[in-house]
Amino acid sequence: MTELNTKKVSLSLGIVFAIMHTIGIIGIFVGLIKYAEWVHFINDELTVQPFSLLPFVLGIATAFVIGAVVGWLFATVYNFMK
Repeated sequence: MTELNTKKVSLSLGIVFAIMHTIGIIGIFVGLIKYAEWVHFINDELTVQPFSLLPFVLGIATAFVIGAVVGWLFATVYNFMK
C-alpha cells in the first residue's frame, strides 16, 4: 500500500467540505430547504435571514477547516494502519 500525503488529503477534503457548504447555502436560497423538510418529514418554523457576506464567508472557512482536520486525521490513521 502506498502512503497518503497528509497535506494533500487534508487540503482536498477541506475544499470538498467548502464546496458542499456553498452548494447547501445556494440550495437554501433557491428554496430547496422546503423540499428537504418535506422529504425528511420535518416541519420547522425557521426563517432564512437576508444574505450577509461575513457569515457566508465564515461558514465556508469553518467548513474548510473542519474538512482539512478530518482529511489530515484520515490520512494519518490510514498511514498508521498500513
